[in-house]
Amino acid sequence: FVISGYLIGRLIMTKMSSRSFSFSDFYGRRARRILPALTLVSVTTVVLSYFFLIDEQFELATRSALYLGIFVSNYFFVESASDYWTQLNRYAQPLLHTWSISVEEQFYILFPLLLVLYFSIKNRFAKLTWSKKILELKYFIVGMLILAVFISIESHKQNGFAAYYTMNGRGWELLAGVTLAAFSFQR
Repeated sequence: FVISGYLIGRLIMTKMSSRSFSFSDFYGRRARRILPALTLVSVTTVVLSYFFLIDEQFELATRSALYLGIFVSNYFFVESASDYWTQLNRYAQPLLHTWSISVEEQFYILFPLLLVLYFSIKNRFAKLTWSKKILELKYFIVGMLILAVFISIESHKQNGFAAYYTMNGRGWELLAGVTLAAFSFQR
């Protein structure tokens, strides 16, 4: 997650600061990179599950593939599983390992929107001298990272299993990479 946060965060920050960021280009590139392999794996898994799993397990595998198609399989796994390592879950949910791609894609939907908010606030206050240091991108990112760490801690206190699979527990890891990118970011 840290490496992914660094690479994609740097790309988004570079494009946004030069005013060349396009949501359609960004998501189009992500789709072209991820969807062909993800579709192949999902379809193959469902077909093989039909032959190798019992009815209830096949239904779980099929449902997880559908949820994965809209990048919310991590929430499906939280609702349908009780333990990552149990025998039943490993075989009944052959796509269990894909929870992480859902977390990443959820982050890459939310993060650009937060940066749009940041740049609009920064542009609004750009003429005020006191705002130059306070509104630097790296401080905004560090603030998001600190908030995400607190959210993760609270999420783990409430439900550690759910926190393992969701943005609440994992967002700080992606933001750690984004923070490294922000501190190495040159405009």
